Amino acid sequence: MNRLCDCGQQMELDLRTVIYSHRIKIERVPVFACESCSHFEVLPLIKENLLSLIAELNIVSGIHKVLFTEICDIADIIDDVFRHQTDDIGSPIEQLLNDKIEERINLLLDLYRYAQELGDTDWMEDVSNRLGQITEHLQHFQTMDRNVG
Repeated sequence: MNRLCDCGQQMELDLRTVIYSHRIKIERVPVFACESCSHFEVLPLIKENLLSLIAELNIVSGIHKVLFTEICDIADIIDDVFRHQTDDIGSPIEQLLNDKIEERINLLLDLYRYAQELGDTDWMEDVSNRLGQITEHLQHFQTMDRNVG
């Protein structure tokens, strides 16, 4: 999954640390990074999640360190693909991401059914929200992938 940088070079998907106001450190954030000019852009499909997290942490005083992969399912999926990419040599990253997204959706659907059996409405709502975010991200990812490819 690549994107063209303003300098004309290819940007590649990477996971980076974002530091905000010298007191909020968010690790494992998916970004497009250009090796040529060192420019990077937060992956558009997670930007809203990142901004919400920053706004939430900015209200609370003190220094904060957060793993974005613990908060955003899409970031966690990308991180998982990066950690296991060597297991699937030859498969394009787009296919690996699609496979992992499908696996996560199936897992969340199973969790939702189990929560429903238990009658745990709070858990059902949490899983439903996560499914909604992944579905929204998946649609955005597929649109972005068609536009970049």
